[in-house]
Amino acid sequence: MRIAKRRITVALAIAVLLAGFPLASTVPFPGTGNRSGIASAQRDVFVNLTTRGLRFVPDTFQVDPGDVVHVRITQGEAVVHTFTQGKEKDRVLPTSWSNEELHDYFRNNNLTDVEIPPTVGAVVWANFTAPAQVGRYEYVCLIAGHFQAGMYGFMQVGTPPPAEGLSPLAVAGIAGAAIVLAVAALALALRARKRKAGPKPPEPPLTG
Repeated sequence: MRIAKRRITVALAIAVLLAGFPLASTVPFPGTGNRSGIASAQRDVFVNLTTRGLRFVPDTFQVDPGDVVHVRITQGEAVVHTFTQGKEKDRVLPTSWSNEELHDYFRNNNLTDVEIPPTVGAVVWANFTAPAQVGRYEYVCLIAGHFQAGMYGFMQVGTPPPAEGLSPLAVAGIAGAAIVLAVAALALALRARKRKAGPKPPEPPLTG
């Protein structure tokens, strides 16, 4: 029984340590998405997009801050398009905007603006440097009606922030508390079992 009590005590101590000191790897490093926390050197990143059914495929891609981005756009339909990359962080443009409003907005607010000719298989390159700030940056087609029909996407710069809800520290704390409660319940169960068993019967007297 002493060994069992000792094991329970050790388990409780470990549970308390887990509750109070969550592992560092569960907490994402803030900043550019470089988990080491050291800013990465400027690099060339190549992205492949295709135009298809008044859509950009894929409609999202990810780079790091300061990357030199080379977007290769392949025309998938016989319709003229543009690839126009915005430079305003976390701005989602309303699809209710008119084409005039779109052109006014992107006139001085784009990282690149290239036209894609209406020849299936044509390839156009858009080259630019990714912004320094982590966030989402929208790209669109400026041909009348195309953006409103769904021809847009987002460039994610850096690692996106965690979803709203409990932080990693809170989750780790809850997990630690659950471990403590489980060990305590086990200790109570062992104690109740001991009481139910009753005292040890006396040994019969020796005869000789």
